Amino acid sequence: LVLLDMIMPQMSGRDAFTAMQKINPDVRALLLTGYSVGSDARDVLDRGVIGLVAKPYDQADLASAVSLALKGDPVGKGTG
Repeated sequence: LVLLDMIMPQMSGRDAFTAMQKINPDVRALLLTGYSVGSDARDVLDRGVIGLVAKPYDQADLASAVSLALKGDPVGKGTG
């Protein structure tokens, strides 16, 4: 399971997820973002990211999202 942020220093979350899918098409990733679900985040979710965890989050929220994702269950994909 990959915890993926939309904004990273070298590569966007979308580009990172696309690169990971080329290596492993079954990669599971959770998108972590402090922004509303705009077109970039929606695109990554539509490409197969298992869910979205909105920042700020607490440990319990993240633990719950990770548990769901590891089981293969969808995690909240809010519309922001």
